[in-house]
Amino acid sequence: MVSALVRIVSFAALAYLALPLVVLVGASLTTTSFLAFPPRGLTLSWYSKMLGDPSYVSAFLLSTQLAVAATILAVFLAVPAAIAIARYRFIGRGLFTATLMSPLILPHVVLGAALLQYGGASDWCAASRRCWSDMW
Repeated sequence: MVSALVRIVSFAALAYLALPLVVLVGASLTTTSFLAFPPRGLTLSWYSKMLGDPSYVSAFLLSTQLAVAATILAVFLAVPAAIAIARYRFIGRGLFTATLMSPLILPHVVLGAALLQYGGASDWCAASRRCWSDMW
């Protein structure tokens, strides 16, 4: 029973994440000059226009080169570090591990800063403080 429930929830989460991509690709195949879903007619003309524009092609190639370089650099740095952390006990191992894991926190810090800025601009923070002070 639990296994079936886990499968259903997992499939629902995957569908929720994939649905915007399906809509985007479907809308990109439309024959109209504006985004429409479901597409009105099917064409690949928008893709040929994109591939015919040198600025898009050069941006795609540059992005691909940067991605390959970053991947190679990450593999050559991360694999020896992971082997060292897993096999050896040394002074500063915890700090070294925390340093390598610290980029995982960056999205949360950025989200917190954005929410703080939004809350300050919309006076949500003041209203929230009033609500909490009234409750307690």
